[in-house]
Amino acid sequence: MAPNKFETTAILTSRVNDGILLHDVYLCPICQNILWKPVACKTCENSFCSKCITSWLSKGRGLCPFKCTYRERKCPSILLSLLSKLEVDCRYKSNGCSKIMYYELLEEHEDECQYQMKQCKGCEQSILLKDLVNHEDECGMVDVICYKCQTIYKQKEMKYHDQIKCLENAMERKMSDALKQQQKMFDERLRLLEENYKKKSQYERIESNYSNKNNNNSSIHSLEQNSTIQAKYATIRGSKRRNTVFNPNIFYN
Repeated sequence: MAPNKFETTAILTSRVNDGILLHDVYLCPICQNILWKPVACKTCENSFCSKCITSWLSKGRGLCPFKCTYRERKCPSILLSLLSKLEVDCRYKSNGCSKIMYYELLEEHEDECQYQMKQCKGCEQSILLKDLVNHEDECGMVDVICYKCQTIYKQKEMKYHDQIKCLENAMERKMSDALKQQQKMFDERLRLLEENYKKKSQYERIESNYSNKNNNNSSIHSLEQNSTIQAKYATIRGSKRRNTVFNPNIFYN
């Protein structure tokens, strides 16, 4: 299991070189290790590792370890000066690093130290950073890409990836791309046909409604004409019964 990031930033007192006697002023009251990126409490003036006090307060404690209300301030410059004079072993000393550096240069070195462990992107084994490139060049589980056919395969399968296989993969890739393009064109044409069909249906509904409206108006007009004719015939019949002279002009009024 990979170490917790909080744990890896701690500087154990045993890493201080030349057996310098360390007073409590150098130590974090929470983790009891060398102060790292320290901040201070404005109320009690005690200093803590920034990660330690952040973790302490995140657990719901509104007070600093010395029972006072915590208000953060910068670490005193005299303490930073004392810390900068410490000579510290690299944390990767157990892996073979022999570097000893001043406190203020420690972080820069350890970020790039060739003796830190890194995970192989193929077999996922932990390998020293200085050996990682050579290991991954030979690791059979590392993925490689053929620049000709763009096929991804394991490095151990490289010997089976000859020119014929490469050509087959390239042809399959081109055919797959062509099919995808055809499918895209088909989907676009289908979409346009569906849109045209919807527009045509809407137009036909509008035209049908308009035609029905005209037919209704014609029917009403015919009924009105029939009523007028019937009224005029009634007038004629009435004239005959009264023996009055028939006036044919009534049909033209």
